[in-house]
Amino acid sequence: GIAAPKADPIAAGIAAQPAYEAAMRDPRVLKRREEGLRATNIQEWAQAAETKGAARIAEGVAAARPKIERFWAAWQPILLAHVQKVRSMPSVTDADRKNRMIANLEGLRALHGRARG
Repeated sequence: GIAAPKADPIAAGIAAQPAYEAAMRDPRVLKRREEGLRATNIQEWAQAAETKGAARIAEGVAAARPKIERFWAAWQPILLAHVQKVRSMPSVTDADRKNRMIANLEGLRALHGRARG
C-alpha cells in the first residue's frame, strides 16, 4: 500500500522517463489527446472545474503545503536575485525599458526548472 510500497515510485517514474517521452511522441497518443480535447467544450470544462475542483481545492492546497513550501524555499532566493538584477538596469528611455523586458524574459527562461534542484 501507500504506507509501505514494494518499490520506490519516484525512482520507477524516473526510470520510465524514456518510455514516457516515447509515448508523448507517438502519433496515436497525440491523436487521442486531440480527440479528447475536441470531444468537450469550454462550458463542460467550466462546469467540471466548478463542481469537481471547487469542493476539493482547500484539501488539495493543504495536502500540497509541504511541497509548495519546499519549492518556494528554493525558488524565492533565485527569483529575488533575478529581480534585483533586472531592477538594477537603467529604466530611463524606451530602449532601456525594452532591454529590461528582454533581460527579464531571458533570465526567467534560463532559471526555468532551477528551483527543483
